[in-house]
Amino acid sequence: MVYAKQNEEVIVRVPVSVTVVKKAVQEYERYVWEVKQKLFVAFMEKCGEHNVSENLARRVLAEYGLPDIRR
Repeated sequence: MVYAKQNEEVIVRVPVSVTVVKKAVQEYERYVWEVKQKLFVAFMEKCGEHNVSENLARRVLAEYGLPDIRR
């Protein structure tokens, strides 16, 4: 659905199986969380400040329309 929204699709086909949908959502959330962690580490290596790195990682996610996944 995320890709469909970005491409401004009007009709989106969703799997009937709740298990398949749930697994897809979990994998997507894990992917976004991993991207955020990689951004955070990269910013920490450059500036060394935890709060700044966290805020920059969140801003990058927001700029690309990705949710801020917290664990």
